[in-house]
Amino acid sequence: MDPFLYANSSHTVEGWISNPICPDYLKGYVQDAPEWTGGMIKLRIELSGERSECMESGQAVRMIGTVVWDVEDARVVLRISEINLTGPTPGYTMLTWGETYSDWRWEENKIVEIRGLVKTQDNGTTQILQQDGTDLSICLIGDGTEASQVEDLGQLNWRGRLILENDMGGTSSAWICLDVRGHQQTWA
Repeated sequence: MDPFLYANSSHTVEGWISNPICPDYLKGYVQDAPEWTGGMIKLRIELSGERSECMESGQAVRMIGTVVWDVEDARVVLRISEINLTGPTPGYTMLTWGETYSDWRWEENKIVEIRGLVKTQDNGTTQILQQDGTDLSICLIGDGTEASQVEDLGQLNWRGRLILENDMGGTSSAWICLDVRGHQQTWA
């Protein structure tokens, strides 16, 4: 199929958001199934206007857009003028500590839930979420008061967006982090 036959014309497309599209980067993909499957078709999209919240992976959408050639990316994209969420927002994916980054990388930038203890390190300047009884941990990004709020509650399920944070504390290394800002905790 020649996509240039559709260039500069408006089309309505229904599908599912492939990976989260957040307000700081309004480009992504829409696909023909809610989850990854072999033979799946993906279409590059660019949103116009501003958004205040992320559209989550697996979110059903209906959009109207124009097929254009993106010179910068050297590909055909659908430039979206209108988008409507047509289904419920997907829920949090539960992560387990036995998995590794190679397992969790598929959940990067998605909303997740994980059970752990909040602790502080680096003289209280860094918070981590740790599996009880082990040294397995990820950094916790919040308002900085999470550890003091829950210090007597033990292990809790924490909800947030799983991100890769570069150069944590000037160490020139990357950390897997749970960003809990803006996410309602079930125990709160």
